[in-house]
Amino acid sequence: MADYKLISADSHVNEVAATWERVRRQYGERAPELVWNPSAKEYGPYLKIRDWETSPEGKDRESCAMEFVGMVIGGLGIGSVVGRSSERASEFLKNFRFEDWPGPWEPNARLKDMDRDGVEVDILYASHLRHVYGLSIKDEPFFRAIAQSYNDWLMEYCSVAPNRLVGLPVLSILNIDGAVEDLAFYAKQGAKGFMIASSTPIGMTYGESKFDRLWASAQDADVPLCLHTTTGAWKKAKFHHPRIRTFIRGEGEIQTSLLEMIYGGVFDRFPRLKIVAAEWDIGWVAHMVAKLKDHDPKTGLKLAPSDYLRRNIWFTFENDRAGVLTTPLYGADRFLWASDYPHGATTWPDSQAIVDQQFEGISEETKRKVTRQNAIDLYNLAL
Repeated sequence: MADYKLISADSHVNEVAATWERVRRQYGERAPELVWNPSAKEYGPYLKIRDWETSPEGKDRESCAMEFVGMVIGGLGIGSVVGRSSERASEFLKNFRFEDWPGPWEPNARLKDMDRDGVEVDILYASHLRHVYGLSIKDEPFFRAIAQSYNDWLMEYCSVAPNRLVGLPVLSILNIDGAVEDLAFYAKQGAKGFMIASSTPIGMTYGESKFDRLWASAQDADVPLCLHTTTGAWKKAKFHHPRIRTFIRGEGEIQTSLLEMIYGGVFDRFPRLKIVAAEWDIGWVAHMVAKLKDHDPKTGLKLAPSDYLRRNIWFTFENDRAGVLTTPLYGADRFLWASDYPHGATTWPDSQAIVDQQFEGISEETKRKVTRQNAIDLYNLAL
């Protein structure tokens, strides 16, 4: 076991009723709300938003308790597949109470959970808000108001221990002026990075010059922009069989977004821009870098595509032994370990043991970089 504490580059806060208080003052009953036991087969608390067409459950709501399930059946990541539909998970959902599981929404309780897991710092992503992002294509002002309500709540949450709780406010990419304004506002409050959509709507690409003001603002503020799974997900592949997604985790979506940026010349125009691909695993990345190693002047790029991957892009993962084994080829300086607390794939509270298992045969220098130092450097953490 390492003699240093880990840094989780992708953990989550779970939104509660207080998260939406600000947007409710503006939008009233239309704003997100918590409802209990909404049907005979739906137990516990649900986040509900009128006309929420992008809910992962295909309704206007999704289970809040499900975002806590990793704390019960996580550890080895089984909650991400089998665990969600297990008898144990079903009983957990029926009997769930927020006060029994305060870590994901109460900062002092979270710090205790981090200490138990040997984690010094959590980089914090949204939970439900990722799935709400799709609303922005229908009503961007409404989505931005929802995001701002979350962002204000998040910054208050992190203020309890700003050196250990590093929150990533959410920006609405369909309103560039608003995104630039919000980035500046929250960066002044100490935000060290921001969440944006994992892909753009069909008919739009991240390589378009319309996004340049956002890239320039992030570069000038020296803050990463982070594309987490299921955030927007407009270009997520759809499969004819629902079980296919347990094997194919949607890497095509993030590859599309990154290649739009690369071939759109974004990193030539903004060479210091930092992009994080969060929770897409890493086993495929070294192969992609190798395939894109040659520079073709016909593309109009200054460098080979792999050079931008090496310089401008970071990748997070939780439990990916195959990906860790590629670090001698690529990734020692660009991979970021994460616990995914408290979601189904979390390594909590066994992160130390799982990290040791994943990094068996890998140098201690690389292990320390991936599980700690890379995050310190990327987010300019003062530890």
